[in-house]
Amino acid sequence: MRYTKFLFLILLPYVANAQSTSIEQLKDSLLSTITTESPDTAKFDVYQQLVLGYKFQDLDSIAKYTQLAKESIAGSYYPLRQAQAIGYETYIAFMLGRYDESLDLADEVLATLEGLESEEAEALRRRTINDQGTMYAALGMYELGLRKFYELFEIYEQEGSINESYYVALSNIGVMYNRLEYFENALEIFLRLDKEMPAEYESRMSVPVNLGFIYYDLKEFEEAKFHLNQALALEGNIDPRVYGLSNFKLGQVYNAQEQHEQAIDVFNASIDIFTDQKNELETVQSINGLAQAYLGLTQLQRAHEYGLKGLEIADRYNAIPERKAILESLYLITKEQGNFEEALDYHEQFKEISDFITTSETTSEIERLTAEYEYQKKEEQLMAETKQRELISQAKIEQQRILLYASISVIFFAGLGMIGMYRSFSQKKESNYLLNLKNQEIQDQAEKLKESNMVKDRIFSMIAHDLRGPLSSLYGVISLIDMKKTSTDELEELIPNVAQRFKYTSTLLNNLLHWAQSQMQGYSINPEVFDISHTVFNKKVLLQTSIDEKNLQFSFGDSEFLVYADLNMIDLVLQNLISNAIKYCNENDSVSISYSEENGKAVIAVADTGIGIEKEVMDKLFSKTFFSTPGTNKEKGTGLGLMLCKDFVEKNGGEIWAKSALGKGSTFYFSLPIPD
Repeated sequence: MRYTKFLFLILLPYVANAQSTSIEQLKDSLLSTITTESPDTAKFDVYQQLVLGYKFQDLDSIAKYTQLAKESIAGSYYPLRQAQAIGYETYIAFMLGRYDESLDLADEVLATLEGLESEEAEALRRRTINDQGTMYAALGMYELGLRKFYELFEIYEQEGSINESYYVALSNIGVMYNRLEYFENALEIFLRLDKEMPAEYESRMSVPVNLGFIYYDLKEFEEAKFHLNQALALEGNIDPRVYGLSNFKLGQVYNAQEQHEQAIDVFNASIDIFTDQKNELETVQSINGLAQAYLGLTQLQRAHEYGLKGLEIADRYNAIPERKAILESLYLITKEQGNFEEALDYHEQFKEISDFITTSETTSEIERLTAEYEYQKKEEQLMAETKQRELISQAKIEQQRILLYASISVIFFAGLGMIGMYRSFSQKKESNYLLNLKNQEIQDQAEKLKESNMVKDRIFSMIAHDLRGPLSSLYGVISLIDMKKTSTDELEELIPNVAQRFKYTSTLLNNLLHWAQSQMQGYSINPEVFDISHTVFNKKVLLQTSIDEKNLQFSFGDSEFLVYADLNMIDLVLQNLISNAIKYCNENDSVSISYSEENGKAVIAVADTGIGIEKEVMDKLFSKTFFSTPGTNKEKGTGLGLMLCKDFVEKNGGEIWAKSALGKGSTFYFSLPIPD
């Protein structure tokens, strides 16, 4: 089985070029140079040297001195140093496997560098573009990663800069070719790098690793082992991922050659390396390798245990490539165990995620949409820049005209000249004020456009991914019936699972359609006076089956309580909030809905005595990050519901907020206007 994880990629030197072997000896002398009178920049530079010194050696120390570096310049205006500090945080997040977070931090680096034109700023900007490509690759978005690496490579080509950065960009293009299964192109690039790249370049360490990966994909296993062992023999200031990834791929080679005992040894070595680096996500690939090795040794129970362990980590990080590989292994293991119902479930999940990643129709559609979004963003950015240039030009012309009139007034009428100069100053001040106002408007529009495109990207991803699952399940059940491979009893066990998936799909479609409608230009809100207690009663009737399944106590105020809002919007808000309350309740818990009047507004409270919400999750509520966690019966969510609730409540002149105590339950509140 070919693993879909990306090859070794160099995260270019936010953390680079320091003699880490002697950093412990240098640490005290460096810190001793800092006094209370030291300038902020001097403190930052010392902490930066320590960050650089601990490269590949101690992630905790890197994090510690990064934080001290940030604190040393807090409240001061040092954009380049601030960007460097954020860059170190990007490196830390990446090394810990938090790829979404590292991508956000890379965007923050580029935003902080905006307008800076020094050589140091430009070098950091280029490294960050490289990092973005690396992060896209880590998230399985290989086409987007390839674009970033080509963007960077073309800059070096145009400059004629044949340096280490040039070779790293070329290396990462080769990596993307391999992930996109253009193996011969990838091999050509890395053989060239093996021949041309100077040995003293730090990133030279990636070449034998990548050659090992490519030869593995080409099924030339002896060549793969040769290069991977070369990587494992490297000495000096080596990124631990070189050893971790080389051991992992060597384990895959041994598995492919049915040398499973040797595979187990090197997979465990890889896990130890990434565990030491606190990069739990990176251990999944070797945990999956262990599951395959024990399957090959027919030790099915141990294989199953490793498969479940890997799946739990992949699910926690929402890691799609890792999840795909683990699901395929679990399907093969449970099938070998004779647990055909569980095997069918794993196969359906594997097929669903495979369709999402590899189906050509889906891939081309996502690429098309991505290209459209990129084009739209560039077009909007160009329009904004053009508009800004026009405003600046108009302001300059206006200022010049005013100064000319003022000069003439001074020459001909000394007394009137003073008045003219005063008027010139006032108009110039007004022009600058209007210009700043327009610039802020353009910046706000750019932020809204970025946010809108992010939401659209996630919506289309959700459509491509989440709507396939139920159809895949239904297809699987129909296939079993058609092949006469299932009994009536087995069919009765499978159908409720399929029905549950379609129930989730119905909620998803309902939310998506309402969201799409709300985004349309000219979409109107039609407020009216209605009794919200009657709406809640209708929700209770609709959700009664879910209430009964958990034997919940459900109570609500049944006396009339009038509000003034769009009934259809508030109906959907209540549907989402009550469904969530049920979702996070255990058996015999309770859900209650109450109404009150506070500060001239109607306040509706949806309370439950369920599992509650952790603080870090509370911070993500109502945001546009599409965050969702499974319910107490593993009910799925899209992360779209609360975002939609916030949008609809605010459009009706209200607010929405929440309170929660972990293990005790949650209460969601929203306010609405009261009729006159």
